[in-house]
Amino acid sequence: MLSGSKSLAIIIIFIVGYLLFKYLSPSESSGDSNTVLFWMSNGAYVVYMCVIILLVIMLIKLEGLDMTPEKHRELDQVITIEGLTNLDRKRGFCKNNQSDAAKLEKGCNSLSRDNCNTVNCCVYLNGSKCVAGDKTGPTFSTDNSGKTVDVDTYYFRNKCHGPGC
Repeated sequence: MLSGSKSLAIIIIFIVGYLLFKYLSPSESSGDSNTVLFWMSNGAYVVYMCVIILLVIMLIKLEGLDMTPEKHRELDQVITIEGLTNLDRKRGFCKNNQSDAAKLEKGCNSLSRDNCNTVNCCVYLNGSKCVAGDKTGPTFSTDNSGKTVDVDTYYFRNKCHGPGC
C-alpha cells in the first residue's frame, strides 16, 4: 500500500501532532495563553482536516493517479478531416455527383490520396492528384487548358493501372 519511508513519515507526523496537542493542552500548561486557547477551540478541526488530507493522499496513491504535470507534448498523428458539404449521406459522394461530371471532378480534386482510393468514382493520377474516373481510367482526357493528359499511371481503389505500373 505505502512504502516504508512514507509510512514512517506519516507515523512521525502523528507522533509530533500528539505531542504538540498534549503539551499545549490546559492541563499541562501553567497559564492561559493564546496558543492553548486556540488549540482548545480549534484542535479538533485541525485534526479533522489533517485526516481528510491524508485520506485524499492515500486515495490518490491507491487509485494510481499520476499527479505529475506533463513536461512536453509530442505530436503522435496528424488527421486530415475533409468536409464534403451538401451531401445526401445515404447516397454517398459518388452518387451525389454522378450527374455532374465537372462537380465530381472538383470534388475528387479536393480529396487526399488515401480518400481518393476509397471511393468508386475517383482515381489518383500519375502520383500527383485525384481526378474523376473509374477502373478504366480518368473521366477527362484533357486538363482545364485543353492539353491532353498523359496517363502514365493511375490508382483505382489502391490498385495500380497503366503502362508505368
